Amino acid sequence: MKKLILLFLIAAMILSAFTFTACMNNALTLYVTDDYSALSVANIINDGNIGGESRQAKKVKTVVSEEADVIAKCTAGEADMAVLPTNIAVKICSGSKSDYVLFSVNAYGALYIVGTEELTEFTQLKGKNMLGIGESAAPETVLKKVCSAQKVSYRNSSSTSSTYLSVKYYNASEIITQLVQGNADFALLDAPAVTQCAAQMEQNGKTLYTLFDMQQLWQSAVEGSGNGFPQTSMIVRKGVFSKFSQQLKASLDANAKYLNEHAKDLKTVLQSAGSTLTTDFTKEIVARCNIRNVAATDARSDLDLYLDVFGGMSGLLPLDDKIFGI
Repeated sequence: MKKLILLFLIAAMILSAFTFTACMNNALTLYVTDDYSALSVANIINDGNIGGESRQAKKVKTVVSEEADVIAKCTAGEADMAVLPTNIAVKICSGSKSDYVLFSVNAYGALYIVGTEELTEFTQLKGKNMLGIGESAAPETVLKKVCSAQKVSYRNSSSTSSTYLSVKYYNASEIITQLVQGNADFALLDAPAVTQCAAQMEQNGKTLYTLFDMQQLWQSAVEGSGNGFPQTSMIVRKGVFSKFSQQLKASLDANAKYLNEHAKDLKTVLQSAGSTLTTDFTKEIVARCNIRNVAATDARSDLDLYLDVFGGMSGLLPLDDKIFGI
């Protein structure tokens, strides 16, 4: 009888260990666009889980990839969680058969207009040529809204006219090269690219001026709150939302401290998940990236203002409670 009991206990222990291992190997998948918003989940990448050191922690595999890849994973239902542009996040969550809810706003705008000469008023850009990132995406949409509010005519063009601001779009590395070589005078860039460009300009005996904070100009244009525009957000599969929302919230809340204490490690951490960012982050750069964790329900007014500017998104307004998992 004792031998039977002993065998039963050993079998139970083996089964328990197998079950635990299986659960640990069954990691959640988190996909993140390859830009500065990946900072919003840096501690999750580093920890390899949500929930930190709590007993309820859940293993997570994070992949940083191009925006199109992240969208494809969500469309195919292969992502348990994803961080991507807010307008796209809302569109995914709004489908009648969507299996995702909008969980949080993770990065507010981090766009700046820089130049090789100093300007004091946005209206001084009238008649200028400028390079910019994000054609047909959030950066261009924000710029167009600000131009409208500032009474500066906007053209997506490389031509020059004294009556409007002409903007031609490239990726950040191309824009930096053009500025350093003296082939451009003004540009719309995100915070990490601004820092990278300023450093390269300095190495070449030149100065780059940060002229305008687009977050502040946006707030004035839409008469909104002080948060800026909710540029990227996290969506979560409904099943994950119901089981692991508290662990996820705890990890996202803890990320601010992690960013502050590990700025010098961030490039390596992000690259370990597939990021191509080469920025040597500092506390100052991180601060300019406006990384936050705001529950989607708490950011509802910011979301309404932001999405209303996207003409093609008007059909999603007002935001339905189902988008938030309510």
